Amino acid sequence: MVQWSMVNLQWSALSAILLMEIAFVVVLLFPWISPKFWHAFFHSKMIQKLMHWKYTQAGLRIGAGGLVLFLCDAIRSIYVYGQTMDEKATSPIMSTADKDALINMRMYQAERNFLIVGFALFFGFLLRRLIGLICLEAELMAEADGTTLVVEKPKREQPPFAKKALEKLTKDE
Repeated sequence: MVQWSMVNLQWSALSAILLMEIAFVVVLLFPWISPKFWHAFFHSKMIQKLMHWKYTQAGLRIGAGGLVLFLCDAIRSIYVYGQTMDEKATSPIMSTADKDALINMRMYQAERNFLIVGFALFFGFLLRRLIGLICLEAELMAEADGTTLVVEKPKREQPPFAKKALEKLTKDE
């Protein structure tokens, strides 16, 4: 029977996040789903409302900060268990096989955790960039076809200095 501790649940949750990110990247890369579909999906009212909800951006930043914190913890664990292995190698006292196995197991877990968090961060940045490029490709395809994609963007006024610069440029012509 396996006993689950909070640490195991934490790393299992991070593994699940990593697997979901990988699955989403794979789905984004399916060639039979056009960029126009993804553009329409990411600019749908539901997704836009979700992204403009005040807690979404804060939640994403807190999640990324948590991943960076877990990355630092994994690096610290690698350092600690690496030092333990170095001390064991230089120690004149013979260590037991159980201690060696325990140290090697913890070093393996530390390295595994480092890879899980590192790849989770990498795929998070990859998803953000990939979604931006797919939407840009859809807009470029629409321009090439002579059509325009209708995207509802929040209306905001230009700052006063931008208005003055625009007026100055149009007066010169």
